[in-house]
Amino acid sequence: MRRSLTQAAGLWRGVRRELTWRRVLTAEVLGLSLNVLRYLDGWGTTQHVVARTCFTTVAPLLLVIAALLAAEVVRRGAAPLRAYAVALSGAACISAGLQFLLRQALGIHPMTGGISSAALQEWAWIGSDFQTVILLGGIGLLAFYNRRSVERILQNVRAVELKRVRLEDELLESRLATAQAQVDPRTLFESLARIRNLYACAAPEADRALEELIQTLRSRRVATGAAALPAGLGS
Repeated sequence: MRRSLTQAAGLWRGVRRELTWRRVLTAEVLGLSLNVLRYLDGWGTTQHVVARTCFTTVAPLLLVIAALLAAEVVRRGAAPLRAYAVALSGAACISAGLQFLLRQALGIHPMTGGISSAALQEWAWIGSDFQTVILLGGIGLLAFYNRRSVERILQNVRAVELKRVRLEDELLESRLATAQAQVDPRTLFESLARIRNLYACAAPEADRALEELIQTLRSRRVATGAAALPAGLGS
């Protein structure tokens, strides 16, 4: 029980981190826009206006929370289809239930032709509210999931690219360190100064000394390149 509460608290903290005012306001604007379109042909009674306005205000908020909750569950290893389906169904059930309670409080009685039983009329209206949230919310959650998938792919690509650049930098630093370890600048300058003095004196061994220095630098360069190769590629 305690473990379940800890996991639930962790999920809620993850949702709160992602629940921004921008997401909430965007969802509310879309919900109220649908409400306005719904009543372009007539607003009906005041009770109906209040009920539908509350419905198109609460349902989008619940859908946003459901989408963020499903994303957090998927991030922790759950199957995406199951997580988003459960979240969408939960949001639809809660929205339809709250709408039913509000209609009862406002004294609104649904008018569904051909159904004589009041109980069946209420269930038909609840089913209609549930279906509305499932259809419109399903489209929204699908778009949200696709966007999250694209963002996750881009993050992975950036991470791989950064890792490649870091490995290249480390390889370059390794080559420079190996070269510095194999070629002592002081010894190199002393050899060059000695060869210059030999040429200045027209000594016959000047050409041989220069050739030996060139061969030494070439052999160390080859050794440096072989040491920088990964294991198994130098042979």
